Amino acid sequence: MYYINTSRDIKNRYDIAKFVEWYTPSFDTPVYDILYSYFWNNVVNIPQGGSFVVSGEENRPDLISYKIYGETQYWWIILLYNGLSSNEQVTAGLELKYPLLVDMEALYFKLMGLSK
Repeated sequence: MYYINTSRDIKNRYDIAKFVEWYTPSFDTPVYDILYSYFWNNVVNIPQGGSFVVSGEENRPDLISYKIYGETQYWWIILLYNGLSSNEQVTAGLELKYPLLVDMEALYFKLMGLSK
């Protein structure tokens, strides 16, 4: 089972490319395979750390990530945590749940241990 790809040269700790398996199917175009990502599948099990009501950030999960965490790189975690698949689903009045960074760090380091 794939856990975390520490060999990829990724600047941000939570870059989505680290948590999905990279492979080349028969048509020779490399793709990410999120179905085999342990982190991806376990983010939704992290306890809720808080909630955020969308107001003025429609279609911009990156701005919401910045307001919650002070970084834009967590946008995909917010979407995943709330079962959303696109930016267009982020509409005014929507209440978004989010995990705490400390809980994401715990999962991240657990995966680091499992991958060795």
